[in-house]
Amino acid sequence: MKKTLPFFIIAILIGFIFILKTSEEPIIEISLGAGTEDVMPNATVSETGGSCDTSNAHTQMDNDPDSGVDGNECLADSDIVNHDIHFNFGTPTDGDDVDAGTDAQVFAILIKHSKATGNGNPTVALDLYCNGTLRDAGADQTFTDDYTVISESFTFDAGNCAVDGSDVEVFIDCTAADGGGTNNDASCSYEAIEWEATTAAEAAADTKFDNEHWFN
Repeated sequence: MKKTLPFFIIAILIGFIFILKTSEEPIIEISLGAGTEDVMPNATVSETGGSCDTSNAHTQMDNDPDSGVDGNECLADSDIVNHDIHFNFGTPTDGDDVDAGTDAQVFAILIKHSKATGNGNPTVALDLYCNGTLRDAGADQTFTDDYTVISESFTFDAGNCAVDGSDVEVFIDCTAADGGGTNNDASCSYEAIEWEATTAAEAAADTKFDNEHWFN
């Protein structure tokens, strides 16, 4: 006996084919991925306890810390004075919003003890400011007698900072080691600083397909 498909199954198949042929082309969103950019300081808000000032600290330190020493430094005035600098950064250039994911942003600094020998152990913290207001305090970190890159990860405060990163600032908060004797004193000297900015992933909303081809 010849078997045939039940009528209702045939009707469902025909209806499904009709929908495929007549429906609007669906839109497929494809993530373009996050972007990264090394952003340098473009202005000095304040500088205390060191050899630079508001006119030149940012130009002395606007190079990549990972590139090593270039001879342009902001040195501590003495081994017992806290050497603090507050910088503005430029705006990331890709135009996307700054990624507000946990610890997605990084400050990095090339730093050393103000004195090449001795037992003093100063600390430094890299604090996130936006438009002059503290948004995330960095942890106190130790470093060495030789120039070393240290970094601080932070979560971008999208609710209180400009979403494009145009008001991001860093406060370099040095705590000198005043050990009560020359051999136990040391402050902070700097060579370079940057904001390793990550922007949020963007979706391409204009990518479509039909029944045979992909096209934009």
